[in-house]
Formats: sequence, structure tokens, C-alpha cells
Amino acid sequence: QVALEIERANRTNQKFSLLVMDVDDFKPINDRYGHRAGDLVLAQLAREVRGRMRKIDLMFRYGGEEFVLLLPGADLEEAQRTAERLRLVVSEQRFLPEGAPSPLRVTVSVGGAVYPDQSRTKTGIFSAADTALYRAKQAGKNRSAF
Repeated sequence: QVALEIERANRTNQKFSLLVMDVDDFKPINDRYGHRAGDLVLAQLAREVRGRMRKIDLMFRYGGEEFVLLLPGADLEEAQRTAERLRLVVSEQRFLPEGAPSPLRVTVSVGGAVYPDQSRTKTGIFSAADTALYRAKQAGKNRSAF
């Protein structure tokens, strides 16, 4: 899909943004309540995030507790606003998976990059967003970085 977005951006002379969103400290949820509970938290989180994205935006699960979001036409400012809005949506949500005695608070860290500003290749744009995610994690989690 990233390759298609690159083609579209080049054809229309527009930008797009790629966000990598990772659930902070997710392993303890699986360890304490089981993988089924963890899957339910991820499904609820995905519904909440997807419900607050534009219809043209795309969201993919990438790995265990990571998601990739493609935001066609989004420049840096719009991508930053989107990342912060979605991060807040998750942090304000309470999750109650099976086996949990009380609702759980979950946070996410988000890294973002803008095509073609950070890179003109699919590998490069993903790498730039992933590096930004790493910076968000290193800065204390529950934040976004670009």
C-alpha cells in the first residue's frame, strides 16, 4: 500500500504521512491476563483509533502491538495533529478485557514521517517513521515524534 501511496503522491504532486503506532508496555497485559485479553484490548484500541480517522486514511496491524497508518495528502502539521489526537484518544480510553479486575489504561507512542520530505522510498519513509517512534519511546512513551 505504501508503494501505491507513493505513486499517487507523485502523480498528484501531494504529500502523505506514515505513522507507526506502538502500544506502550503491552507485554504485561498478555502476561497477566492472557493473550485473548491482549487481543481484545488491541481490537478495541483499533476500533477507537479507526473511528477517529478520516475515511481516506488507512490503518494496518503491523506485528504484535504495532499499527501503521497512512494519511494521504497529510503534511507534517496535519500528521502531527492526527498523531496527537489519536494518542490522546487511546490514553483516555479504558479497556476491560476478560480476567481484568478493573479497567486498564493503555497508552501508545507514535512515530511519523512525511513523504517526500523524509524520504522518497517506501523503505526510507517507513524507516524514518520507525526511528521517530523509537525517539518517542526513548523520551518516555505516551507521546509522538517526527
